[in-house]
Amino acid sequence: MSDISIKNAQRFLGFADTYDTARPQMPLYPISVIENYLGKMPYLVIDLGCGTGLSTLVWQNNCNKIIGIEPSDDMINVAKTKQTSGVEFVKAYSHETGLSDSIADVVICSQSFHWMEPKQTLREVNRILAPNGIFATVDCDWPPISHWEVEQSYKKLFNKVSIIENENKELQDNHFKWDKNKHLLNIVSCGYFRYTREIV
Repeated sequence: MSDISIKNAQRFLGFADTYDTARPQMPLYPISVIENYLGKMPYLVIDLGCGTGLSTLVWQNNCNKIIGIEPSDDMINVAKTKQTSGVEFVKAYSHETGLSDSIADVVICSQSFHWMEPKQTLREVNRILAPNGIFATVDCDWPPISHWEVEQSYKKLFNKVSIIENENKELQDNHFKWDKNKHLLNIVSCGYFRYTREIV
């Protein structure tokens, strides 16, 4: 297990309840796009980096079974309280899920792929995806659309956060995020997929 994977999982310790209360759920639109490309309702969906299960539960009634994968102890413990028939949560890393080969119609990362080492994760995605399966990573524009002054204040605040993180070695060393702007490039260059595109 890489130090970065462990640090990224530990970054969320103590935040699971706040995350679960404040984090928006994934919208239904990506599900309809994925089903359109797949040509059917998926039987099994794997949600990598599922957090507290918010992005997992939106798949209920849109597949037969969904498995949320999450390495953070705090996050998975909250997610497991939501486990119901057809919804399962497993503590594991995105590059070592422990799942069988070729089982998933869909593997998805909702606002989580930037916390995962892309090469190892995409290798694991390729291993667990069934033939003709779909991998999707879903991200949103941030901050949410509200009022320009609020958005401007948010950007100023997070510029200050970036400065503090860049000046503080301890903060720099406690996590690592991969650039979201390179998600598509990483997916294309891995060579596992017949077709790739970005939808905005």
